This record gives sequence, C-alpha cells and structure tokens, in this order.
Amino acid sequence: MTAEALQNALDFTAADLDANRTGRLSDSQQQHMNLQSKRGKSYNLVMGGVFLVFAIIISGIGALVLLYASAYLAGDALEGHFYLYLLFFMASMLGVVLANNLITLFVFWELTSLSSYLLIGFRPVSYTHLTLPTTYSV
Repeated sequence: MTAEALQNALDFTAADLDANRTGRLSDSQQQHMNLQSKRGKSYNLVMGGVFLVFAIIISGIGALVLLYASAYLAGDALEGHFYLYLLFFMASMLGVVLANNLITLFVFWELTSLSSYLLIGFRPVSYTHLTLPTTYSV
C-alpha cells in the first residue's frame, strides 16, 4: 500500500466523521457499484470512508492468514479447498462491509455464514469434529 492510498483512506475517514455530524457524505466522497440481476433487482455496494478502512482491514488480515496457511498446509491434499473457502469468506465479509441496502447486506451475511460453516468443517478428524459445523450453524 502506498502512502498516497493510505492518505486517501484517512481523508475518506475524516470526511465520514464529518458526515456523521452533518448527516451525509457528498457524492464525490463515495464510490457506488450497482449490480443488476436478470429479474431487474439492483444490489448496491458503496466504498468510501469507514467502509474503505474496514475493507483494508479485512483484506490485510485475510492476506496474512493466506500467507500463514501456505506454510502450514504445504503439501496437503486439501490445500486448494482451504484457500477457496478462505477467499469465499473474505469476499463475503467485504460484501457485508460494502453493502448499501438491507437485501444486499442479508445476502452477504448468509454467504458469510455458509463460508464459516465450510471453514469450520474443513478437515474433520473424528465424528465429533464432523458435527461441529452443524452445531455452529444451528
């Protein structure tokens, strides 16, 4: 991350804190992404201010976990599955942070639950470990 990108993130955060006093961010301080479904439904994501800070935190911690896992799981037959589940979890968490409406938030929240289920049940060693993901999800 460059110093300029970090400064932009801090500027967005400062603008977001000012917006909490005034009630809204200006359009120039936010980036919107609209995703259209085939049925005409719109799912919105927004980037700016605190959203950006949380996105950087999620991405940074996820990258550190991926680095650690690359050494920890070296040579494992299911290494690729773990990376897939972890990236799925990171993308779901980013979706929760960047959601701009309740439906989008709900969809990404459920995807986070599903990816957590997959990560918890990644490698069952015994029958007890096999039931952990189900116990977690209930």
